[in-house]
Amino acid sequence: MKLTSSLFFLFGGLTASAAVIDKSTTSSFQLYAYGKGIGGLPVYYSDGNAFVGSKFPSGSNLNTNISFAPSSSSEWVITPTTSNVTLTNTTSPVLFIDPSGTALTNVGFTGSSSSNGTTKGFISFGNWAMWKNPSTSRIASNFYATPVSDGVWQLKWNAEEIDDGSSISVAVRKVAPTTE
Repeated sequence: MKLTSSLFFLFGGLTASAAVIDKSTTSSFQLYAYGKGIGGLPVYYSDGNAFVGSKFPSGSNLNTNISFAPSSSSEWVITPTTSNVTLTNTTSPVLFIDPSGTALTNVGFTGSSSSNGTTKGFISFGNWAMWKNPSTSRIASNFYATPVSDGVWQLKWNAEEIDDGSSISVAVRKVAPTTE
């Protein structure tokens, strides 16, 4: 009896854990990056790419803060948080990464599927932004930030976790930094 109840407890716990992992958010949210020297700065749209920072990159044409909303196809659709901004070249822009790249690749936004990457597989693991590989079910969070200028970083995906000497690993989360 003791062995049976122990096994029931073990498998019951695993089932409960799986239910938590599969639970998904349906409401929109904003993302923030945390890493060395980056204390919860917002992820935003700049000319089709994802950037992190307290200001926009110089020379860019279209910049806006954004919110993310998960779709039933595991894509994260973005919407400008400013009502008078129209994103160019796309009607329903979604988050995009290249998980097969052998170098750091830009995290960006696209309105269509691409042979150079994916728009599907994004999940929230609690408040953490992750990507779940559809063929292996491996969950990864290989986000890096590459400095562009003072207070501005370009968000990258680092599939091979390569050290380029300047980029830093960042945690991308749905939690805004606390203000005191």
